Amino acid sequence: VAELAQQNHAPDMHGREREDRSSVQRPEEPWPMRPGERDQHQPMDERRQRDDQDATRNFPKQGLPQRNGAAEAAEIVRGREGVDEAGRGRAERDHQIGRPARQAAGAAIRHGRVAAHPRPLAFVTQHRLLVPHRLDLCAGCRPARGEQGIAAMPAQTNRTPPQSAERRLDLDWIRIGAFGLLILYHVGMLYVSWGFHVKSAHQLRELEPLMLLLNPWRMALLFLVSGAATRFMLGKYEVGPLTRRRSAQLLIPLAFGMLVVVPPQSFAEVVEKLGFSGGYLDFWLKHYLTFDQGFCRIENGRQSCLILPTWNHLWFVVYLWLYTMALAGLVALTPGLAERGQRLLERALPGLLLLLAPAVLLGLNRFLVFPAAPPTYVVIGDWYQHVLYGFCFLYGFLAARSKALAERTERLRWLALALAIAAFLAMLWLRAQPPGEFQRLVRPFVYGLDQWCWIVAILGFARRHLSRRDGPARRYLVEAVFCWYIVHQSA
Repeated sequence: VAELAQQNHAPDMHGREREDRSSVQRPEEPWPMRPGERDQHQPMDERRQRDDQDATRNFPKQGLPQRNGAAEAAEIVRGREGVDEAGRGRAERDHQIGRPARQAAGAAIRHGRVAAHPRPLAFVTQHRLLVPHRLDLCAGCRPARGEQGIAAMPAQTNRTPPQSAERRLDLDWIRIGAFGLLILYHVGMLYVSWGFHVKSAHQLRELEPLMLLLNPWRMALLFLVSGAATRFMLGKYEVGPLTRRRSAQLLIPLAFGMLVVVPPQSFAEVVEKLGFSGGYLDFWLKHYLTFDQGFCRIENGRQSCLILPTWNHLWFVVYLWLYTMALAGLVALTPGLAERGQRLLERALPGLLLLLAPAVLLGLNRFLVFPAAPPTYVVIGDWYQHVLYGFCFLYGFLAARSKALAERTERLRWLALALAIAAFLAMLWLRAQPPGEFQRLVRPFVYGLDQWCWIVAILGFARRHLSRRDGPARRYLVEAVFCWYIVHQSA
C-alpha cells in the first residue's frame, strides 16, 4: 500500500489519473512526535515516507486488495481539510494509541479521506477494515455513508448531555467559613447590647465593632454561595429531580429543627422575658405545638407576640428553599436561562462596574425598601431581605460557571478589600453622628458599598488562594457544617 501510495500519477478506481500532489503544501502532522525522537527535525517528506513504511510493516495483512490499492484508499479515506482540528487533546491521545497506530493514522490521513474528529474512530471501507485497531479519537461515533465510502461520524442523540458538575473548592471553603462566622456571630449576640432571644448578664461592648463588621454581608455571602451550588446541581440533575432532592435536603432538617432544636430557645425566651413558670414539656406540648399566640409583651411602645411554632435561626433554610423552587420554575419555563443570564451578566459588569453597580443596587434597596419594609424573617412582607438575598442568590447562580467574572473578581480583590475597609470605617463614623438628613441620604449607600465590597474581596482572595486546597478537613467540614448550623443556637 505504501509503495503504491507514493505513485502520484497512479490511476484511481475509475480510471482517472490523479493530480500530482507533490507540490501541494500538506497540513501539519496531527500527532506531533515526542521530544527526543529521532525524526523530530527530519524534513516533512522524509517523515511521511518513513511513516508509510512503518505503517505497512506494522499492519502487513490489513492492506486493501492489490488492485488500485493506493487509489482506492485515497478515494475512501482521504483526509478532510482542516485536519489540524484533530490536534485537540492530541497529547493525551498520543499516549493512548501508541506510536505504531499514530504513524498508521498519519499515513491514512495524508493519503486518504478520514473524519478528523476527536473521538474513538475506526477507518472503514466498503471491503474491509483499513486500520485494524480502534483509534481512541472520539467516543460515541457511528458509521456514516460518505461520498466514496463510510467514514466515522459523531453519533447523533436527542439528549443533551448534562454539564459537568465540577466542584469549586474555593466556594466550599467560603461556605465553611461563612457558616463558622454565623455560629460565632450568634454566640456574640448573647453579650452585645442589641436584642436577642436570650441575653447574658455580662455585656462585652468590645464585641460590637466586630459584630458590625460581619452583620452587613455574612448572610448575603451564604445566599450567593447557595445560588452557585444550585447552578452546579442543575448540571447533574434535571429540574424535577433537583427540586425533590433540594426539598429533602432543606425541608427535613427544617422540620426537625422546628420540632426539636428551636423549642428550647423559645422556652428560655418566655422564661426570661415573660416569667413563664411551667416546665419544658408543659411548654412544648401545651403551648409550642398548639400554635399558642398568647406570649406577648410591650416592646418599644408596641405589643410584640411570640409566634409559635417558630424557626428562629432556621429562617435561612426557609428562604433558601423558596428561592430554589422559584428559580427551578423559571429554568423549567425558560430553557437556557442560566447561560443567557450568565452572558448578560458578563457584558453588564465589566471592570469596576463589577464593584460599583451591585453596590449601588444594594444601597438603593437600603435607602428605598428598608424604611418601608424592615426585616421580619416571616417571608410575607419581608421585601428588604427578599431583594437583598434574592439578588445575591441569583448572582451566585449566574456567575458560578463564568470564568470571566471569576477572573475579574480575583483582579479586583485588593481594591475591593480597600473599599470595604474604608466603607466600614465610614459606617462607624456615621453611627457616632447625630441623626439627620445627611445620615439618611449617605448611610444606606455606604452600607451597600460595605456589603458588596466585602463579598467581592472574599470571593477574589478565595479564588486566588483556596481553589486547589483540598484534604480531609474540607471533605469533612463541607458535609458537617450545615448540621452544626442546624443545632448550634440551642447547643
